[in-house]
Amino acid sequence: MVDSLLHISQPEAFKTLFMAMSPRLKKTIDYVIILTVFAVTGSTAALLPRHIMPLTGVERGTFWYVFWYIVLITPIYQVLLLGYAFLFGKFRYFYDKQKKLLKWMAKPFRKTPGNTESPGTSPTHERQAEEQ
Repeated sequence: MVDSLLHISQPEAFKTLFMAMSPRLKKTIDYVIILTVFAVTGSTAALLPRHIMPLTGVERGTFWYVFWYIVLITPIYQVLLLGYAFLFGKFRYFYDKQKKLLKWMAKPFRKTPGNTESPGTSPTHERQAEEQ
């Protein structure tokens, strides 16, 4: 196998080696890459407020400091996560997970089609009230 890799280009050699790996090893490498993306993103997001928060002019340790910290760092973390995922070759995985998370978080705020009634009132409740 090694002799055959000496006669092909470097990217092709890497692809050939990666394809020759067992599925279990590929899965392990994927997990390591995913954990690395989270680690690097978290570290960057932890260091970034030192440079961004002084620009807000809010005193450290106050309610407004914490409020603006959360408001500013949350979207920055999401962008950093996708950026590092792109660099590590896992953009599609993280993009799909973020879409799924955002849909889940938006679920309580979405109206279902045909649902124009206010919460707590339904045709069943109205019929029961009329019968009494």
